[in-house]
Amino acid sequence: MRRLRLFPAVMAFLISDARAAQLIPVPLLDPVAPHASSEVYALSTDGRYVAGMSPGFDGTRYRYIAAFWDMHTSGHPATPNLNNGVASKFTGFERRNGTLYSSGTNLQSSQNTSLGRAGTATSWDVLRDEANGIRATVGAFNSTAMPMDASGQWVAGGGTSMYPYGSTAYLWKRSVYAPNNMPMYRVLGTNGQAFFNSVSAPGRAVGFDTVILSNGHQKVPSYFNPGSSNQGVMSYVPKLLAPYDAEYLNGQTYGISDDGAWLCGAGLPTVDTPTGRRTAPLSTAFRWSYGALASELLAPVEGMSAVFDGRSAAVANDIAPDGFAVGYDWPAATLIERAAIWFPGETKARLLLPYLQLCGVDSAGWDSLEQAYSATRVGSNYVISGNGTYQGRLRGFYVVIPTTIVPEPATVGLLALGGMALLRRRR
Repeated sequence: MRRLRLFPAVMAFLISDARAAQLIPVPLLDPVAPHASSEVYALSTDGRYVAGMSPGFDGTRYRYIAAFWDMHTSGHPATPNLNNGVASKFTGFERRNGTLYSSGTNLQSSQNTSLGRAGTATSWDVLRDEANGIRATVGAFNSTAMPMDASGQWVAGGGTSMYPYGSTAYLWKRSVYAPNNMPMYRVLGTNGQAFFNSVSAPGRAVGFDTVILSNGHQKVPSYFNPGSSNQGVMSYVPKLLAPYDAEYLNGQTYGISDDGAWLCGAGLPTVDTPTGRRTAPLSTAFRWSYGALASELLAPVEGMSAVFDGRSAAVANDIAPDGFAVGYDWPAATLIERAAIWFPGETKARLLLPYLQLCGVDSAGWDSLEQAYSATRVGSNYVISGNGTYQGRLRGFYVVIPTTIVPEPATVGLLALGGMALLRRRR
């Protein structure tokens, strides 16, 4: 009888904090809208707001409407942005000193292109570089960040241009681009193509640069530090060290922590072999502590061999200030995306939905979690948002989990046995 009582006691002690977590579907703007769904692509640093888009009626027709949701208020009310009368979405969101800021895009149906916009959450300004014949758009991952002194707002992205090969990376700062919305920094890339996906409070931005190889242009995971000039060049994320000894090609840096200390992304590891260069068939996630000698491979759930066998792929979309990363993996056999997380000190992915169930979270109604887009650390918790399938519809999700890792049941059993052995010794 003593043995039967001990195991539940140990289990309850280990997961008591995790039971407070909730897997919340982000509400729909209009449940009767055609293809009713909610999609979230941004999370405020304080963990309170998610932002993205949802179909709704604008008084004339149904369209995708940029919206943000207050996840700390009962019912998680949505605030739509009805400006400009065209389809839109938020890709960045932040709160600073009581003011809500946002970035995103508006689809200009007459031009079949997107315009980057940024400003307060309910009123956007168009981001431009028209003096150079460029129409700019903001990046798709956590594109908004606030300087810690709240003196302005950084917005990162890119746009099509008159330059060869298609895109130029931009950084805007709210206190600088007003009133004419010109970019503060313009980065053309080594070979005329570059883009920013995300930006940190110090202004350090991440995305990709390009190199020209025998098989054409290849994207390289990169970062950029603002300087005194309004132009600059990208720097490359360091390669993996042994046993992989690989650099990345055809990849991007997708996320950066708000303090600029951690970067993450994905690429195809490329290694030198006796018969020439070999590139992995599937992408591999990575994270990098800024200034470290090498980056760190983040393996999918199935693991990763030193020869990159191509069984599974992984992508890291965002990262918290302590190195906690979120993204997704997908096995080559199924090609089904699965939201994944990597705790600090761990390099093998944990699937988010099974982990939440391990934590005691009620996941009723959720068919799957496909993409974890954003993460932040608030006290002793991580806040995560992304998209999944809830009751058969695409829905954004919001969840809070403790920073303490909940062990697998087998590990808990070993701890229980250890506890019993200790009791026997005490007798």
